[in-house]
Amino acid sequence: MTSVKWKRFEELVKKVQEELAPDAVVKLDDKIIGQETGTIRQIDISVRQSIGNYDILVAIDCKDYSRPVDVKDIEAFIGMIQDIHANKGVVVSASGFTKTAKRRGEKVGLNLYRLVDTGDHDWQVMAYIPIVCKFIGPQKYSFAFSGNIEIVDFPFNEPQSLTIYNTNDCELGTIYDIMKKNWNDNQYPIEAGKYDNLELTKGVTKIKSNNRYQELNIKLNLIVESRLYFGELPIQKLSGFKDELTGKTISRGFTTEIIDVLNVQNNWERINSIKDLAVEPMFILEAGDIL
Repeated sequence: MTSVKWKRFEELVKKVQEELAPDAVVKLDDKIIGQETGTIRQIDISVRQSIGNYDILVAIDCKDYSRPVDVKDIEAFIGMIQDIHANKGVVVSASGFTKTAKRRGEKVGLNLYRLVDTGDHDWQVMAYIPIVCKFIGPQKYSFAFSGNIEIVDFPFNEPQSLTIYNTNDCELGTIYDIMKKNWNDNQYPIEAGKYDNLELTKGVTKIKSNNRYQELNIKLNLIVESRLYFGELPIQKLSGFKDELTGKTISRGFTTEIIDVLNVQNNWERINSIKDLAVEPMFILEAGDIL
């Protein structure tokens, strides 16, 4: 790679364009004869692709300026586009565009882009996407017991610790263990609300008291809570162009950092409703709490 900064910028733009259009022929520092002037015109990057019976030519002008591109640069590029009869003109800037440059470029149909790349180079950007994480989990629970039984050693202080058995008198675990397994296996509703008389096990349930197995009906009453958190998730890898006229980013894909659940719950903003946000989230991620 060359040591000249503006040339490295052109090479990076070429690389991004090749990723966006892998079937096209992308050439750096192309020379094209002007149809109107008959002179050789230098094009920073040319993109050629055949679509049906048509050969499409896109000319890309790269501006590694420390200031926004102004209308004079746009006017000069428009003249070159018209001279070489390009089907499309694109200007990629390192520092954006002035308002008049945007207005002029939009009027003639130019694409005005800003380079967006998270790689390790002079134009590296830090990118984030707005995310809402929705966690669903039990907030409160209780148990309802019924049956004609005699329980000598019932754990009134901690009923969830009561051990239950199946019809073959085989131990199934404590009530809490079974509730936990059922929740983690998605056997209970995951929408926020109050749910009564949920099943713990299929079939007859038994307990052991005074060395005797006795049948007991156990139902679960569950209150499910929904918790919303809003935050910005860092993008680890992204390569593309931001359209300065629409605000949209054009890319073949991106890779985010790993979502740390504890970080979300401790550091992200707790919100009551997505409607309260000033920024529309790009994604809404839903996850059920693991008990």
